Amino acid sequence: MPNTEDSAELLRRVLQQQPTNFRALRQMADLLLVSKQKSEALQLIRIILTQEAYIEQNYGIMKIYINEVLTGATNQQTFREGVKTKLAQLEG
Repeated sequence: MPNTEDSAELLRRVLQQQPTNFRALRQMADLLLVSKQKSEALQLIRIILTQEAYIEQNYGIMKIYINEVLTGATNQQTFREGVKTKLAQLEG
């Protein structure tokens, strides 16, 4: 199992460069919830619900893969539905 602190640091680095990377936001929110940091997790969930996902513009043909798998840009609605469910659980 990955070290939570190491994972959080790597996700912070991603979010510094790509602040609306939906996959990184969701994973960081999950880590924060495990660490009992609910309000911080909720802030990240709200970013997914209110902003557009980061879209990679570079890397030629690879940008399709990056936006599909790594950033969540091509599946924004799916990410939003997932965090809406999580938000309802947290607030309910």
